Amino acid sequence: MTFGCVDVEWERNDYEGTGAGDDFLNWHSLLICQPHHGAAPTTVVSDMATVLEAIRGAGYRAVPVCDYEEAIQAPGR
Repeated sequence: MTFGCVDVEWERNDYEGTGAGDDFLNWHSLLICQPHHGAAPTTVVSDMATVLEAIRGAGYRAVPVCDYEEAIQAPGR
């Protein structure tokens, strides 16, 4: 799926059940998000924050793991 300037793909998490140190590494699913070529970083951050909040708003656990982690976290998360 595409949202704004990012393409979003679902993948199975190969680390699920491995006992990895970080809890999120044991989750079942990954969403891989790639910005469109030439997208401005501020637009990427904004679009990724919207995707992240939509996932959380639907009741799913979600954490960003990327170059923009700090920028896309909503206050209080």
